[in-house]
This record gives sequence, C-alpha cells and structure tokens, in this order.
Amino acid sequence: MSPAAEDQVILASSAYWLQEMVNKMNDSVKKSGMKANVGKTNVMMFKRDESTPEYDILVEEGSIPIEVDFKYALGISMTAINSGNRSE
Repeated sequence: MSPAAEDQVILASSAYWLQEMVNKMNDSVKKSGMKANVGKTNVMMFKRDESTPEYDILVEEGSIPIEVDFKYALGISMTAINSGNRSE
C-alpha cells in the first residue's frame, strides 16, 4: 500500500510566501517517500486587485492551477471574493 497524506490548507499573505511554503511542504512530502499530486492540488486567491499580478505556483510535477471557485470533496464550496472574474 502506498503512503497517503491527509488534506492540507496553506495560507499565505503573498504569492511569494505561498511558493515558499509549498516548496517546504513538497520537500517534507518527498522525505516521507511520497509526492504531491498536482492533479488534486489547487490554489485560490481570496483577495486580488488591479495591482496584483498573476503568479504560477510551482512544484516539481508542474504548475498548480489558480481557481476562482472550488468545491471540496465534502460538498463545501468556496468562491474567491474580489477575484475580478465573478459576474454580479
């Protein structure tokens, strides 16, 4: 049986710090003999304004998609407020 990790949430005040924490998480996961599943990993920005550029959050396996809406496995829905992509 392959080792598995539970769901995790990482909160950061900027894309830079999010990337730093994702890097540390990925290093920890690798040391445990696992790897991050990019296909099941998402990034959501809850605050974005005109001056905030888009960022790619990267792991070795590729880029993590930035979502505006996300539905968690238990049916909990989250929507990014002020995402600029929401219709009123």
